[in-house]
Amino acid sequence: MGGGAPRVAVRDTRIAATRIRAGEAVIPVNACANRDPSVFAGAETLDLARRPNPHLAFGFGVHHCSGAAFARLQLQVALRVLTRNCPQLRLAATLEALRCRRDFAFRALESLPVTW
Repeated sequence: MGGGAPRVAVRDTRIAATRIRAGEAVIPVNACANRDPSVFAGAETLDLARRPNPHLAFGFGVHHCSGAAFARLQLQVALRVLTRNCPQLRLAATLEALRCRRDFAFRALESLPVTW
C-alpha cells in the first residue's frame, strides 16, 4: 500500500512549512490530491460544478493525460443516461454512514448504497 512513485528533490525546496533538501526522497500520496482546503473551498465536498477547479486528476503539463477529454465525455454521458433512466435514484444511506477505503493510492468509497 503506497502513494505514487518516490521522487528525489534536485534542489533544496520547501512545501508549505516542510523543508526538503536536495537528494531527499518524497512519496506523493495520491489520495490527498485535490483535497487541500487552502486551494479548494469545501475540499471534502463533491462538487461537479466547482469553479475554479485546479485539480490534478489528469496530471499537469507534460504529464497531462492524453485521454482526459475522452474520460470527461464518458462521465458526462454516463451521468446523463443514469439520471434520465433512473430519475428517482437516491442515496440509501446517510452521508455519515459512507466509508472510504483505506488505501493510500486511490480514494474511493467502500460501497454506495442507492435506491430508486
